[in-house]
Amino acid sequence: MICLNTATFLILPIGLIVAFIDDPKYIHALWVGIVLLYLLYELGVNAYIRIRYLNGTLTFERPLRKYSLLFRKRRRELVIQPDEWTELYWFRPKSSFAYYFRNDHTAAYFVAGDGFMSLHRKLEKLFPGRLKTSPDFPKETKKRMKKAEPGRVF
Repeated sequence: MICLNTATFLILPIGLIVAFIDDPKYIHALWVGIVLLYLLYELGVNAYIRIRYLNGTLTFERPLRKYSLLFRKRRRELVIQPDEWTELYWFRPKSSFAYYFRNDHTAAYFVAGDGFMSLHRKLEKLFPGRLKTSPDFPKETKKRMKKAEPGRVF
């Protein structure tokens, strides 16, 4: 998935590579274009949260350091099993989405991030009747969960 900003900046490295193809004396333009393509790929594409769904298990993973090129191999992963939650509440603060998984009256997981609209639609289809709207953002619950079980907050 490439966002609009990344696609817009692809013009520059592609233009530099085309400049080299047009006139081979611009060898430096080729190297600069290749380095810029690599940086755009690392910063634009690899920085996203990846979400997988397999046999009822939701897996969220992201790089540990969002904009660091040195630590790409280290990733943080949150695995949500289908039997660990019964209700799913969602809330939309400004441009992001927050999902709050509950097991009866106990907080199970908390996931928040930008651009989760497509995830919201898919969760409605995957779990009909379990997705509910929350009028309030459970900030206190998120803070308590971060202190008690930081592995369940993403």
